[in-house]
Amino acid sequence: MTKDRTLTTFKYKDKEVTLT
Repeated sequence: MTKDRTLTTFKYKDKEVTLT
């Protein structure tokens, strides 16, 4: 697993989840 977190967007089970 790779840590790819951009601002409030992170990868969750092969999909982008943006926290607002």
